[in-house]
Amino acid sequence: QQEEATSLRQENQDLKLEVQKLRQQMEAMDKTRRSFLTDDQIKMLEQSRMSQWPNESIIQGLKFRFALSVHGYEYLRDSGYPLSAYSTIMRRIQDFQLNFGIFKDVVDLLKFKIETMELVDRFCILSYDEMQISEQLDFDKNVGISGKIQILFAMIFTTRYIDLFTGFVSIDNSIMKKVFLTLSYITLHLVFYTFKTTYNHKYDCFRIMYLIVPSLMLSFVFVHVYSMMEIIWAFSIYLESVAIVPQLFMVPRTSQDKSIVSHYLFALGSYKAFYLLNWIYHYYEENFFDPIVIVAGIVETVMTYYGYYSIFIRPKGSGSIEVVVTDAAGELAYSLIFKIANGDVFGTKQQVILHLIDVPSAMGILEGVCMEIDDLALPLVKGYVKTENSKLEEAFRGIDAAFLLGTMPNSESEALNKYANKDVKVLVIGNPANTNALIRSLHAPSIPKQNFTAMTRLDQNRAQSAIAIHLGLSISSIKNVTIWGGNQSSTQFQDVFNALVKSCDSVQNMYDIIKDKQWLTEDFIKIIQSRESAVIQARKKSSAMSAAKAAVDHMHDWCFGTPKGTWVSMGVISDGSYGMACRKI
Repeated sequence: QQEEATSLRQENQDLKLEVQKLRQQMEAMDKTRRSFLTDDQIKMLEQSRMSQWPNESIIQGLKFRFALSVHGYEYLRDSGYPLSAYSTIMRRIQDFQLNFGIFKDVVDLLKFKIETMELVDRFCILSYDEMQISEQLDFDKNVGISGKIQILFAMIFTTRYIDLFTGFVSIDNSIMKKVFLTLSYITLHLVFYTFKTTYNHKYDCFRIMYLIVPSLMLSFVFVHVYSMMEIIWAFSIYLESVAIVPQLFMVPRTSQDKSIVSHYLFALGSYKAFYLLNWIYHYYEENFFDPIVIVAGIVETVMTYYGYYSIFIRPKGSGSIEVVVTDAAGELAYSLIFKIANGDVFGTKQQVILHLIDVPSAMGILEGVCMEIDDLALPLVKGYVKTENSKLEEAFRGIDAAFLLGTMPNSESEALNKYANKDVKVLVIGNPANTNALIRSLHAPSIPKQNFTAMTRLDQNRAQSAIAIHLGLSISSIKNVTIWGGNQSSTQFQDVFNALVKSCDSVQNMYDIIKDKQWLTEDFIKIIQSRESAVIQARKKSSAMSAAKAAVDHMHDWCFGTPKGTWVSMGVISDGSYGMACRKI
């Protein structure tokens, strides 16, 4: 019995060791399992079903979808891997709350996807935002109409026509005064209530008390008769002579050459100019002369037209323009900077100041670029500023044109919004160019949306070159090829149906000249869509010379226009033309 007891104790001890060993193995297996399965996936393995998948499991499912495609994902599920149905993922994605900014989960997904790609495929990656756009009326906040000038004119007409309550001149005179007063207050209501979302109060920042107080003081000093009615009348005259100041102060901050503001200012000046003609008539016909009215009217007219001239008419070419280039130490910028400095973009008589931006680690290379700019000894280079991308205020302050080669839309957009001139022309080159241009326009609301463009000129140049080679003609013989869609994208379309070919002193439609329709509808489109990949495959780098030339062509034609009967392709924010939804690019 003693031997039997000893044997049982030994067997019990062995079983305990075996249990401990199995427990350790289970813990190791559980640890390994938890390294690639979520708690909910483990729960599904244990229960064979899942009532509600949490976001963590949905995100992991998306990673598998990125890496394996839909078919690979479904194969994993069929093999027993605990994943939600693909339809569940699609349904749950629609419930994600997306706002402006960087989403860490999305960045992690893109990183996971990139790690599964071949090295050559990593050169061109399309990152896109999925957004819902609703049809609605949209008013541009950048038209630059000052609300404070409307306040001043309401004060002017109220004080000037207060005699409505004290006397009667004629029916037409009373009607005219009532119309002026009514329209003034209706305008105030429209600006500050009906269309208050379109009023850009941030830039309407002139303090009108600087005009009201001096005008009131003058009305006590220079007045015909010292009575309350005469002082109030004189106050309205003096205030009207300077009421245009808030508008002149606001225009350079928010408007551009073709804005409605130019017509508004011209109309204000014409209104007072006709008054001057009326006073001249009264002087010669009735020998009536009022120095207060005449002097105030001349001041107002001169101030209005000088402001109009200085903002909308006076050419900018007389001075230097400031041009920013981002990723300035890169290969594309290396080809582009020389062309800008040599006058290929803004003309052979236009001096430029270059603002060159790059990351801190590239400052050494950028220093070498600046040395070469000095060594070029180009007369059009008035100066240059090289800055790190962490000092965007210095880089973007007062710029007139921007070549955005990089892919940092948020920070650059904020700098454009705060520091750049409001008529700056922004060319977005860094891919995905269309998406980046749209993001930049949304984050720089003080700059008109039509001032943001994405480059599709490289694809147009490639298309015209391919056609010229196919026909055995010079590139100058081909024009009006149109690019629809994103640049360097498989979804773009090269439209040749309105393109023209000049040959033997005649101009013909390109579609009629090219007899090989299969080449035109299949091979030609594939050549252009895959051209960038072919360049990268051949030289192990993306396009530089051709991209720089396209950027030069784009900005030059934007600034100077194209010859009559010729057009070029740019990625622009849609205004509803061609059946495209508004606010797409």
